[in-house]
Amino acid sequence: MMNDKYKPFSERYGYTQPKLPQRERMDVDLRNGLWNAFYASFLSTFREFEGNSNHPIYRKIFGGFLKRPLDEYLDYLIDKNNATIKQIFLSEKWHRVFDLVEYVVQLRYQVAFVDTCNAVFTQENSAYRIIAGGVVAEITSKQEIAEIETALQIPFDSAKSHLEKALALFSDRENPDYENSIKESIHAVESIAKEITGKEKSLNALTQELKLHPNLTNGLNELYNWTSKDGIRHGKSGNSLSPDQATARFMLVTCSAFVNYVIARNSETK
Repeated sequence: MMNDKYKPFSERYGYTQPKLPQRERMDVDLRNGLWNAFYASFLSTFREFEGNSNHPIYRKIFGGFLKRPLDEYLDYLIDKNNATIKQIFLSEKWHRVFDLVEYVVQLRYQVAFVDTCNAVFTQENSAYRIIAGGVVAEITSKQEIAEIETALQIPFDSAKSHLEKALALFSDRENPDYENSIKESIHAVESIAKEITGKEKSLNALTQELKLHPNLTNGLNELYNWTSKDGIRHGKSGNSLSPDQATARFMLVTCSAFVNYVIARNSETK
């Protein structure tokens, strides 16, 4: 079985160039791989599934995702001039394919489908992965994915809610809001500190309670102060930063990691 680092013979020996990361695009191999994942997970057990008007996934995609009248469903399958579900995977714009993948995961979550899609993303050097909650996000590192997914499963509702909002704002393909994503990320740090210490000036109380190293405390305070002084949390000034994707991604991953670290340290000190 091929692992994530597998490279074909022709690429290893320089006969072909390695595939560049696929961001805001989708080549034929990636499209075919995602369609195959969908087919194998939901449709392969049905013979002539395109003509099966009772297939639940197809009908729900037709009515819910495409928002078409259900009484046109049979004509849609029969009329080859209309795009089939397969053609969405193979022909539609790249972000529309991701919309469909997210819709399917939300509709009927299957671990095998998610794992297969992520394996395809990895193999085809895509910059995207399906992470917790069925969201397709531009997060390529396994470590980054693990930190965020772990943080989204914490038992602290307020901090978890801020991280969910940060991820949603970061991952919005039509209108990403990096500034507010950063704000929600740092609010998650505030919230976990408040929930653990029960104090209003929670960040300082937290660092003292967990006996964090002074350098780590200083670094956290500087990061927190940056979001305040540079217009992220309390209004812009003339020197305010215009947050970009890289900064929002850094903050989402860093704050998720810190939340996880705090929870682990809090358990150890009790």
